[in-house]
Amino acid sequence: MSEPNEAIEVTAPSVDEAIKQALDQLGASEDDVIIHVLSTPRSGVLGLGARQARVRVERRAPQGARSGVMSPPPAPPPRPRAPAQSTAASAAPASAARPASERRTRWAAARPVFLE
Repeated sequence: MSEPNEAIEVTAPSVDEAIKQALDQLGASEDDVIIHVLSTPRSGVLGLGARQARVRVERRAPQGARSGVMSPPPAPPPRPRAPAQSTAASAAPASAARPASERRTRWAAARPVFLE
């Protein structure tokens, strides 16, 4: 296998072919490497001044947690609740003390009042 930060340079007639050859040599996928195009192919005039594509492909360094953010600590265990005292006054809801005509529902409390 290759070293994690190993880089190779490959020349080929096109950039795509050079990248494919480099990936085959490294035995890696495009997601695992950084690709630098060093030069693009040029045909030249009558074959003079022609050049092939040249790329440098290097493996990405393995990424670990960089931010230093850790998961929060576990929640403390729940505390046992004290038993509720049952009295006649606390057993009946406060709305039961008023007659039904005076009780307001949530909807009625939120209803806007228009004055003319």
